[in-house]
Amino acid sequence: MSALAEQARPEPRAAHFGIGFDRWVLAITIALIGIVGVGILRGDRVGVRLLRIGPVGEARITSPVTFQFSEDMDRASVASHFRIEPAVPGEISWSGRSMAFHPSTALDAGARYTVSLGSGASSDGGRQLLEEQRFSFTVQGPRVAYLAPIDAPTKNVWAVDPSDPSTPRQLTQSKAGVLAYDVRPDGGAVVYAEPNDAKGTDLKLLDLDTHEVRQLTTCGNGICTDPVWSPDGSKIAFSRQASAISPIPGVPRDDTRVWLVDPNTKPSKAWPLFSDPQVRAHYNPRFSADSAWIAVSQPTGVSNGSAGALLYNFNSNTTKFFATTGPAGAFTGDSGSFLFPALAAVDGEVRNVLERADLTTFQTEIVSPSGARMNPTQIGWTASDARLTVAQRSSAEDAGLGQQLYSMDGGGLSSLLVEPNYDHQAFAWDASGQKLIMERSLIRATDPSQAEDVRSQVWVYDAASGALSRLAANAFRPRWIP
Repeated sequence: MSALAEQARPEPRAAHFGIGFDRWVLAITIALIGIVGVGILRGDRVGVRLLRIGPVGEARITSPVTFQFSEDMDRASVASHFRIEPAVPGEISWSGRSMAFHPSTALDAGARYTVSLGSGASSDGGRQLLEEQRFSFTVQGPRVAYLAPIDAPTKNVWAVDPSDPSTPRQLTQSKAGVLAYDVRPDGGAVVYAEPNDAKGTDLKLLDLDTHEVRQLTTCGNGICTDPVWSPDGSKIAFSRQASAISPIPGVPRDDTRVWLVDPNTKPSKAWPLFSDPQVRAHYNPRFSADSAWIAVSQPTGVSNGSAGALLYNFNSNTTKFFATTGPAGAFTGDSGSFLFPALAAVDGEVRNVLERADLTTFQTEIVSPSGARMNPTQIGWTASDARLTVAQRSSAEDAGLGQQLYSMDGGGLSSLLVEPNYDHQAFAWDASGQKLIMERSLIRATDPSQAEDVRSQVWVYDAASGALSRLAANAFRPRWIP
């Protein structure tokens, strides 16, 4: 090849490609840096974001006001920019990036409140909430929850406003059905027992503000049911029957025992009320108002050969047993005494009476009126302890088979709601002590038109006016939602 031809040969194409590739990479890098820079500048303009606020639209008289932020916040800054109108006293608490304002007094039913969080509330990183956030809600009055329909294989928890029973609302959406439930004392959540795939029953919790559902217990093919919330909201007691063979010789199946679960931890932790396996069958848990005591019922043959109430104190880790004539029993509002039905020798004969046990001295005394025969199936107090209510059959000769409601105040026993043809049970007073909800049903239908009345229904009784109103047909287990 000649020298001229050698000089005319073009440069290899690979050299041109390398130079172009380098320029292309440089251009991409510059573009990415620009995008990141724009993102940073735009992020500063967006500022702190609110991921969740509440309540919006409707609230309960005990509802907290909540904010969930996109980042960790300067808590003092948030508090200084928070307002609620009309003004309400309360306290602010934090959980991670979520703030809650808890009113120290009940919100006014029917009132409308407006919440604002002013612009300028800053995060720990210095970013700010750039625009004021405002939302409003109207406070509902107390509602009544219940299980329905009673004649269907699948039941759910419903709620209704006593002033407008025509518009009930379904709370739980369980396809397997709800077997039992209870309402948290502040009205913010419902715990319920639901069948699982292992042919057992688990407990689940429904938050009534966020509608979140989470599982509290995993009981396998064991039966976990009949939950009862402690008044301070710190624990839930429930009855649990394990499916395993009992280690006690001659007992083919484990007895029902009361367990506890902490609903405020994730995951939730459950444990038996009594770790000693020698503490045999017990059920029907009830808490004292200060949550320091719990009472459980024991059937005949478990303790001293007789049925009774076994009381346990969480603070002192002590127990006390009282022989009773049935599972009824209730603590007084000051948590200083426990009332229960018992047998006592009066005027030379054994009678059914109501006794009170002092929880300091553990001495007992008869508190039922002289001559009255009392064997209640349920005992309950009004919020102020002004009125003791008992459900029991009438001792009159012409009385029907149904449970009637009586009041004890000042030592006397008087009729509260006595309808010989009807049965009354599962009652509960509202916070004012003026309205009483209950299961009510006709004992025996005399014509086809009364068929619906034979099934259990939920009714409310106004103690001031004497008015009796039906809240739900084909329903049972009523509970107040504050």
